[in-house]
Amino acid sequence: MILESYYWRKELSCMMDELVSCFRFLAKHAYRFNHHPIFNRIVERKEYIVERDLLLSAFIVRTLFEAGKLSDEMADYELSIVSYPATPRNTNKLMPLLRRVPDDDLYDYGRPSQLSIPGRRFVNQLIHAAVIPCFDFGDNTRPAAFMVVSDRFAQECLYRCELDVWVKFVREVVHDEVNSIHEVWDESKGKWIIERSRNEGKSLISCEDVPIEDDGSSN
Repeated sequence: MILESYYWRKELSCMMDELVSCFRFLAKHAYRFNHHPIFNRIVERKEYIVERDLLLSAFIVRTLFEAGKLSDEMADYELSIVSYPATPRNTNKLMPLLRRVPDDDLYDYGRPSQLSIPGRRFVNQLIHAAVIPCFDFGDNTRPAAFMVVSDRFAQECLYRCELDVWVKFVREVVHDEVNSIHEVWDESKGKWIIERSRNEGKSLISCEDVPIEDDGSSN
């Protein structure tokens, strides 16, 4: 749980600026890796920053959702991504260490399929990644992207998300704003039903049907 989301959102915004900057640098210079020890350390650090910003941004986004700082409209936001099916070699008997690098003997890159996944769910692919995130820094023919999958789905597929798609999603989170909250106790389900909306409106909390526990003090 967090109290004030402003600083978390500001951190997210800075991360996305840094992430885009590092991707652009690596797109121009990653091919020069192994040309010079000093330059190798620069490239390695840029790759570390990309990994860090992707992972931490996913954690922050999930935390904002769980803390009730984002609207229901944001919860419905979907990412357009690509999925590559797992090959027959990719079974539960495969040593986890061998799955850390998603090579083409584990996933069929020749059979891509387009998917739409709620951003709220996709963050878990990064948080619980079963593979080391792989980066495609792009060129004039294809956009920059990263590939990742969680341990839950690693035996089924690998996801490819374009950098622009992820950055746009996170920037939507940064600018999302809850302007009204509607909370109602649902007696049939025995829980609170909470609606958070971007639309201006009167916040409402209805407690009429909430059971009141009798501690005996009224006798």
